[in-house]
Amino acid sequence: RQLFIAEPAGNARARCRSAGRCGVDLGGELWGEHVYAAHDGVIDRLHRSSEDAPGGIYVRIAHWGGVVFTQYFHLAAIPTRLAVGMHVSAGDVIGLAGDTGLAGARAHLHFALSVRPASDLPEVSWDPEPLMAQWPVRTPARGSVAGLVAVDAPAEPVAGTPSTHRHP
Repeated sequence: RQLFIAEPAGNARARCRSAGRCGVDLGGELWGEHVYAAHDGVIDRLHRSSEDAPGGIYVRIAHWGGVVFTQYFHLAAIPTRLAVGMHVSAGDVIGLAGDTGLAGARAHLHFALSVRPASDLPEVSWDPEPLMAQWPVRTPARGSVAGLVAVDAPAEPVAGTPSTHRHP
């Protein structure tokens, strides 16, 4: 896993709060690997098209009444049964790892975390890495992936091709 930050150099954790964009890139080898909800919550946003979003196909889940949000970018697919306002439990399959919204990059999941303590305060991005070890993910022994519709698996990126890595 590698830490991704919008701007290079400096203290990564402090910049997550001030720059507003940070997260953790997970994977990089397995296109189509299951992506699970990190915690119980409600689907806040879904983006099923990769054509007009720098983060590609993604899911955003609101936790604790909309105070905390987890975001899952670059998915290859989202189960058709998922909809905005739907409750998901920790460990539910919410997508497949992919490379949507990227040019020439390998498949991975960009996991991001943000906090909005009150409706009159701005949403702030946080570095999710310190919390990831504390969030136990309960994955079902046989998680259902019924209704997943994936885009075609990408061709291998050409060696030396730069990756365009932008997140909304």
